[in-house]
Amino acid sequence: MTNAAFLLVPFAIALAAVSCDGHDLPIVTGNFSVLWIQHSPIGAYPDPAFSGEPVPPAENWAAYHALGVKAYEDYVAWGAVEREPGKWDWSRQLEVAEKQRAGGLEYDPYLWIHNPPLWMRQGKLPHEPGTPDHFTMMKCLEHGEQTYTLSIWDPATLDWFERFYRQMHHALGLLIGRTYVGLVGPFGEGNYPLPVFDWLNIGHCHEGYWCGDPYALKAFQASCKKRYKRLDRLNHSWGTKFEAWNEVGFPAEIKDGKILRAEERVDPKARRRWLDFVQWYHQSIIDFAVEVTRVASKYFPVERLKMKPGGSAGGVNPIAWGTYCPGYARSVGNLKLGDTKHKVRLQPADCHGKPFGDRWYGTAYRFYGVPFSTEPAGGLDRRSFLRRVFMDACNGATEMFSYELDKHMADAIKWIHLYRGQPSITDVAIYCPTTWYWLNGDIWPAIHTADWLRDITDFEVADELLIKDGYLKKSNTRVLVWLMGPVVEREVLERIIEWVHAGGILVASVPEPPMDVEGRSDLGIYLFGSAHDQFRTLGKGLVVWRRSEPKPGDEGLRDLVYAAIYHPEKMKPGLRGAAEVDGKEDGVWTAVFNDILLLYNTSEEPKDVERTWKGQTITRHVGAGSLVEVKIE
Repeated sequence: MTNAAFLLVPFAIALAAVSCDGHDLPIVTGNFSVLWIQHSPIGAYPDPAFSGEPVPPAENWAAYHALGVKAYEDYVAWGAVEREPGKWDWSRQLEVAEKQRAGGLEYDPYLWIHNPPLWMRQGKLPHEPGTPDHFTMMKCLEHGEQTYTLSIWDPATLDWFERFYRQMHHALGLLIGRTYVGLVGPFGEGNYPLPVFDWLNIGHCHEGYWCGDPYALKAFQASCKKRYKRLDRLNHSWGTKFEAWNEVGFPAEIKDGKILRAEERVDPKARRRWLDFVQWYHQSIIDFAVEVTRVASKYFPVERLKMKPGGSAGGVNPIAWGTYCPGYARSVGNLKLGDTKHKVRLQPADCHGKPFGDRWYGTAYRFYGVPFSTEPAGGLDRRSFLRRVFMDACNGATEMFSYELDKHMADAIKWIHLYRGQPSITDVAIYCPTTWYWLNGDIWPAIHTADWLRDITDFEVADELLIKDGYLKKSNTRVLVWLMGPVVEREVLERIIEWVHAGGILVASVPEPPMDVEGRSDLGIYLFGSAHDQFRTLGKGLVVWRRSEPKPGDEGLRDLVYAAIYHPEKMKPGLRGAAEVDGKEDGVWTAVFNDILLLYNTSEEPKDVERTWKGQTITRHVGAGSLVEVKIE
């Protein structure tokens, strides 16, 4: 991320030709006040002599507004506005807010609450009625050392967060347009602590598991007790011999620093124990985000709240990070706050425009009815930015965030009309092997193969959580492509079998039928059969199985997927195929909407493409790395 404050004047002048005359567009940028927090007492470079970061006058912000920008987010860190216990100084935020609003922008503070002030780290607490009498920092299991991040399991953390929201509401009130639900990952996102050292002084930090404080262990034990009810049931499931609930602990491999890979987890009972832990670990940070949302909604309406649940790193984030995007979508989508129909807006990060990764969270947001913006990975060139726009449109995003508008404003304005909350039309989904992912399996072969298959078909991504919640039926999915998943939760297999029986088409590229977590292979064999490449009728549906590992460029797999999507009647009479709008491996992705076709050329050469849509043959020239919109009356 960069601090764009000093680009305000030249940027505005350079892009005057694309002015939107001050009409707000759903375009947001940010990263103001970075230097201010970096040099504050809790910053990565604390400097008492730092004179401050100048706040540009209203006319500079007005130049952004004239370009169509809705908001320019301002970084606010708790330890920078309360440098001594009980002594709050919001003067900088008031200055920024007043000048931005005078320039026509809304004021959106971007919050860093999770890293507490220096005085708290030194053991000092304010003497105020209702203020917590303690705090707890997160602690890693590997070394037993703390990082400067408040524990999500200590109930006092929510009280500290509420104290901040209450003070911010009192100081800034209606000056605020929208603000964020404060989380605990780097940049206030929905991750666990990660080694990002150039913003704030976060102390001991590394990629790992941050549940070493006493509140975390008690929460884990309570979760296990709620799930299993009786200790003998837990011991039977895990293969353990605990004699009391307070003896139940985390998997020993974490402390030993020997995190097994999925293929090494051959003991079904050890697999179940690990999955119980990881699912608890991922859900804990989601539950914390929901509770912070409840706290923040006491002071700001839900429609003025945003949340950054983390991203997908172009595929799915490492499991230790804790960023389980479908889980955020489900919990936020189901969150009820009073009688409002509004939902908190989610803003995933690392949006590369990669089909599997972007669709992994986008499908979940659509399915659970959550409005969302997107935030790109850093350093996107123009063709990558347009690829990101293409995937945002396919996902049905309604707002664009970019901290690199100095490079992309012209394209942002040109294509922002595609951010209208209407996802592309497809009845194809790629199966996400969530269980294998949670077991610490390498699912990149499936991700890369799915990205390669995007050339012949649009698709959503069906995470196992969605499948359990009825996605295949409710979304009218016709074809499911299974590219990996040697171990699967039994309920997921049951849902897929039920869907195939009702007429679904399953296309798989796996060497063996999957087993469930407990090691049973009966459902996998029933679903896949036992022969080599085959077309297998199952109820009203069809299973197409290629007995091989998935890999990009596999022509045999491509041909099977193509046939299943567009011509399944050749394999099972009576099945219907999709309209073959694309189906060509020509390097040009196609997305179908009710009123437009969207084309994106992924190749290094310009392409003359032909597409058939609504009975019309359409030809277009699409430059390398370019985006083309086709409207049909």
